[in-house]
Amino acid sequence: MRPLLAVLAIVSLLATPPDLASATTATVGPDGNLLLDGMPFFPIGIYHVSWIGDRQGDEAIPDLERAADAGFNLIHPSIDGRDSTSDFLDVAAARGVYVIGEIPWPANGPDFFVNKWKAKPAMIAWNVADDFNAPFTGPAYNHPPSHVAARHATIHALAPNHLSYASGGSYPGYRIHEFAGTMDVMGFQSYPVGAENHPDDYALQENAESFAYVGGELAGTGQLFVANPQAYRWAGHRYPTPREARSFLYAPLVYGAKGIVWYAMWEGNGTLLPSVVPGLWDELTHLNAETRSLAEILLHGTRTELATGSARVHAASWQHDGQVVVVVLSTERTVSHAVSVTLPPGAAGPAHVRFPSRGITGMTAAGGMLAGDVA
Repeated sequence: MRPLLAVLAIVSLLATPPDLASATTATVGPDGNLLLDGMPFFPIGIYHVSWIGDRQGDEAIPDLERAADAGFNLIHPSIDGRDSTSDFLDVAAARGVYVIGEIPWPANGPDFFVNKWKAKPAMIAWNVADDFNAPFTGPAYNHPPSHVAARHATIHALAPNHLSYASGGSYPGYRIHEFAGTMDVMGFQSYPVGAENHPDDYALQENAESFAYVGGELAGTGQLFVANPQAYRWAGHRYPTPREARSFLYAPLVYGAKGIVWYAMWEGNGTLLPSVVPGLWDELTHLNAETRSLAEILLHGTRTELATGSARVHAASWQHDGQVVVVVLSTERTVSHAVSVTLPPGAAGPAHVRFPSRGITGMTAAGGMLAGDVA
């Protein structure tokens, strides 16, 4: 009987669920916002493709610290079963950085990895598919909607208080609408610099058109989506410039993104973004501060896309708590446009430049219109 009792004791220990008292509850609210423990949260994140080069667990802690110092409140690393992942997740929680985990998904399911880490306060979501709607053309998906939905159900069975996440293509023509509801949070990739879909001079417009397409595909579905803007380079090409990065941020906000997860801080081969392209990293730090200052109105404001009279100028307004914020961006690199957009009813001038250190001038509010030249 002694061996049998020993086995039964081991089974009992393995079957005991982890202490989830400190776990963070992540949900999607009725207004389409991400909620953490019931409070609205605007993710400002970055990918860390930790499995490339085995920069995982405690090896990634210095990168996590740099991301937190730069104002990121979310990171998307590779998460496996190594014990030092506990240290990484504890540091993330201490720095106020939440985690969407990219985990192994073996044939028998991700149960081991989810169960091992789901009690950690930093964990809020799990990646169920990458490039979910690829390829761009052809009869078959990498991950058909039914497949993504099944993985979503698996995550909710294992960690019912966490979310499922998947990232896919945003370029006009990618199939998107049929995936609505198959995951909690959709990410949409936009990497136009060096992609050779168009000349790079058109990259900013391609980015804006992509998110206009995403917004149209998901209109009326209630699907929460975040942007995955480009902060890396295609092989043989260049990184985005700081000014391009600013356009890559604001275009998806105009079209309804409820979060930003840049790609990528680490993608192997020594390409740690703050070390390789410090100017771009510095710009992301500034953009993070801008995004944080806008988070409340992005989460709670009534967003209205605004007609500009130019296909190369994109605009939206947000109205909340007596304040109106307007974003007007041009995807031109050398040509200015005279623009006049209609303000929400009751919006009174003058118009104040939200970030005066950017040196942007030239638009004034009068008679219910915001007008001026957009460079």
